[in-house]
Amino acid sequence: MTAPPRRVVTGHDESGKSVVLSDTAPIQHHTMRGPAVGADFHEIWNVAQAVPVLTSVEAREPNERDFTIMPASGHLLRIIDVYPPKDGGHRTVMHRTQTLDYVVVIEGEVVLVLEDSEVTLKKSDVVVQRGTNHAWARVLSHRRALPPGAPRETSAAPGADALK
Repeated sequence: MTAPPRRVVTGHDESGKSVVLSDTAPIQHHTMRGPAVGADFHEIWNVAQAVPVLTSVEAREPNERDFTIMPASGHLLRIIDVYPPKDGGHRTVMHRTQTLDYVVVIEGEVVLVLEDSEVTLKKSDVVVQRGTNHAWARVLSHRRALPPGAPRETSAAPGADALK
């Protein structure tokens, strides 16, 4: 589809000076890409700690974690390139994440499907997805989106028991 995103990671050298630790496309150890999937998932940063420890250098590559749509804890930044229908893109199944997600449409258009409505999203639109049942549909053109997620506490919100 498109070129993989570039990831620049900063840190500190032995004297405490700020430096670039890496400047390349992030490592991808998963099969969530291609026409059969209908999208390319680009893991940018994926760590398990709820509160990250800011060391000079990471002990290991943050993407060296088993792939899951949404980890139970930690911090995840992912870019998703959704294919247009002519290239294998298709509506996702209705699903519910257990996270608070912020979806930023970087380019293209996509339709957010909820149980009571559909919303067409375009470049620069942002969705605050609060653990609700949803699907993505009718990609009108190539769509690149940034949907980072954050773990959340179960609440008494309607339907919250379905998240357990």
